[in-house]
Amino acid sequence: THMTSGVLCDSQGRIQGLHALTTLAEENSVNRHGYGIPTAVMLPFVNQIRSMAVASASVPARPLAAKSLVVPSLEVIFKVAELPKLRRLPAKLRPSAQWLSKLSEIGNCVLCISAVTGGGPCDQVAAEGDLLVAVCGEVVSTARAVEARLLQAVAEARALSCQDNLDEALICEVQLTLLRRGKVRQVQVKVPMLPSDGTSRLLCWHGLLLRETPRAVREFGTVPSGVYICQTMLGSPGEANGIEGEFLVKVNGMPTPDLDAVLVVTKEVERDIKTTAGGRRAHVRVESADSKGRHFMRPLEPDPLFWPLVELSQDAHGAWSCDERPSC
Repeated sequence: THMTSGVLCDSQGRIQGLHALTTLAEENSVNRHGYGIPTAVMLPFVNQIRSMAVASASVPARPLAAKSLVVPSLEVIFKVAELPKLRRLPAKLRPSAQWLSKLSEIGNCVLCISAVTGGGPCDQVAAEGDLLVAVCGEVVSTARAVEARLLQAVAEARALSCQDNLDEALICEVQLTLLRRGKVRQVQVKVPMLPSDGTSRLLCWHGLLLRETPRAVREFGTVPSGVYICQTMLGSPGEANGIEGEFLVKVNGMPTPDLDAVLVVTKEVERDIKTTAGGRRAHVRVESADSKGRHFMRPLEPDPLFWPLVELSQDAHGAWSCDERPSC
């Protein structure tokens, strides 16, 4: 069969999960991978959409807002550690008999943290190799159990704040119980409500398509303080002048940590050109960097006629607008 997606149903026709196939190219081979997504994972999003639809219906003149779906996350990556292997560890590294007993009552494994997102709630709190054994005092041994406990904590926070809908402003704090080298650590973390990694604002600057650095990029490790170059347009000044790397760090020595800084720097560059070059076309000094920490410096010759500064933005109702601005 060539089916690439569909639903998984039980004997009574009730949908229990989603099925998806994807093709991945790895070196010289092409492999197909199948995924089964339980409906329990999707239900929180479905409930959010229903809540937004009800809120929109209560005000007939207002369309359904393009509000991002959000999900609570500790922003860590887990791997599974088997309890029999943990029991064979040296005494100073092995979890206590009490915790091994508690974990064995709900399964035969425990969650081990394999990566922590920089700037996330667990940054500087948890470390690679820590064992997460409880959330808010409830013993957990699977990622599904962690997610369920976070959703419960979010519901409690909503009730206390009398907030009808989920959004990024909701503050939810949970207690994590970690085991590090056999010792118990109790830590409090504020769980963020993460939206989609999509963006609602883009800048096309000399053919470099810029956006704020997405979370998926930050998860790979420390990234430079700059905006993310998600694409370089073919034939643009950015492509013609060989701008390298994935991050725009500085322009003419001025830092560009975010998109607003890029706009400010662009105005400064335009003013310098008008005062020092008499309005003639001049080169711009661009400093960029890649995810490996390497920095690059290249001169860039603007082409304001064919490659002006363009800002794309999305409003609260999902409508996109394009604002073309004169650039240097």
